[in-house]
Amino acid sequence: MDSIERIKMMEEKMNRHQEVTNQLLELLEKFGNSFEENYKDLDHYYGSQEYQDDLAAYDQGKVPEDIFCGVLSEDGLWDLFGDNQEILAEFLELSCKLVRRY
Repeated sequence: MDSIERIKMMEEKMNRHQEVTNQLLELLEKFGNSFEENYKDLDHYYGSQEYQDDLAAYDQGKVPEDIFCGVLSEDGLWDLFGDNQEILAEFLELSCKLVRRY
């Protein structure tokens, strides 16, 4: 491979990685904002007395059928919390790889 081909190839790789980096930075900002605005409240709600009261109201038929109640299912919140743990583990693993690289 000559210099011109290599420069073109490396330029293309840089541009692709820069695009993904920009997307990740944007998503990280959204994730951080959602953590502050949503996740903390969900974590506090899950297993709280309010959650138990809402679940009892649902079980007793006091919640209208047209109200979606996925938040009351154990799996809904539990899976979301698990997904967040998986994301954190992936970030830690990737961070370690990147730090070791430099």
